Amino acid sequence: TEAEWEYAARSESSFDFWTSDGGGEPPLTDSTSCGLGVDDTTVLIVDGVTNPPFSNYAWWCGNKNDTTYGVGPKPVALKLPNGFGLYDMHGNLMEWTSDHNGYGCAFPLPGNDPYCATGSSMQQRGGSWDRDAGSAHISYRTVNLPTYSFDDMGFRLGLHP
Repeated sequence: TEAEWEYAARSESSFDFWTSDGGGEPPLTDSTSCGLGVDDTTVLIVDGVTNPPFSNYAWWCGNKNDTTYGVGPKPVALKLPNGFGLYDMHGNLMEWTSDHNGYGCAFPLPGNDPYCATGSSMQQRGGSWDRDAGSAHISYRTVNLPTYSFDDMGFRLGLHP
């Protein structure tokens, strides 16, 4: 669900980006937009301690043209994991969730059931290799019809105990 995705992405943090120093926010300026000759080493996650480069944690438009893997989605685990050991929660591929038009269904949950099933469109989270840094915020969300497909979308398998 969208709430489960958000819990996993936040890794027990309240920030939009997890870092080993607690988490933070990237600067949201024109320098983080696609197509502006972005130097991916200058976009930082502002966590108040080490302020690591955003590209340490995510594939996005600023580093999508990798010399080894080219332009497009990349193999998992080439960037740093979050506090739960999960890779690619920011960028690489937008991830489908099972919620339909779930605005208002994000973590923390209002009740015991995290599933929201209203409407025909489904939620996507996480940003992608072809989008700007702002779309990789944990709080960024978008919706599309389940029949919509593009090469920057995927999904994550989860196991319920």
